[in-house]
Amino acid sequence: MSSHVIGHGINEVVETAVTMFEKFEISVNACKKIINACLDSSCRYDGNKYETIEYLYEDHCGNCLKKN
Repeated sequence: MSSHVIGHGINEVVETAVTMFEKFEISVNACKKIINACLDSSCRYDGNKYETIEYLYEDHCGNCLKKN
């Protein structure tokens, strides 16, 4: 059984990282590294991968992270 709390909680970290990227506080590569670390940690502790990056599904390009 997975823990939805983990996936949704880490999604907040992803949202913060993308917001920082959009404000030019971090680079796209740094943001992608943070997102990948979030995915790894979520999956390692029975979180759901789709919940971890739920914020990105709304309107962000998966490659460049810019809003569509």
